[in-house]
Amino acid sequence: MQFTSDDATHPTIAVSTGHKQIRLYDTRAQQRPVQDWEISKHPILHLLASHVRPELFFADNMGNAHQMDMRTGLLTGTFKGISGAVKSLALSEDGSKLAVAGLDRFVRVFETEGMRQPLHRAYVKQRVSQVLWDWDQKDLSTEQLEEQEAEDIWESMDKAALKKSTKRKAAAAS
Repeated sequence: MQFTSDDATHPTIAVSTGHKQIRLYDTRAQQRPVQDWEISKHPILHLLASHVRPELFFADNMGNAHQMDMRTGLLTGTFKGISGAVKSLALSEDGSKLAVAGLDRFVRVFETEGMRQPLHRAYVKQRVSQVLWDWDQKDLSTEQLEEQEAEDIWESMDKAALKKSTKRKAAAAS
């Protein structure tokens, strides 16, 4: 279940079902759905509403992740390369990237526009239950990350050298 509008007085809610459907409810209408799309071949387990565009991202129990336009009810893209069921979906702050965590213990990052190509893939040793974006942390380029890692290594080496030298001086003094 996802809230799809920012209007606090009359929110619209998107709900996925085990019957391969996505339903859109308007709280001002009756208890029946305003829109009802049978859009998948398999039960839909995870649903994510975009905070940037009128789109929904959803995943079924067979490891298929899709992008749907809420205005037309049509699929606008499919994210390929996911093995096993999807456990979690997360959208970046600008809406250009989608993070997908699956039962295969990989976290994958896809682009949400264009060809929806996989950008990154990382194996995590634990079973992933949730994936989130840290919107406060700005993306660093690969060069900046390498520089930061190298700097951390050099800083730790300096500290280790100081510790060894003080132990030797203490042993020589006694």
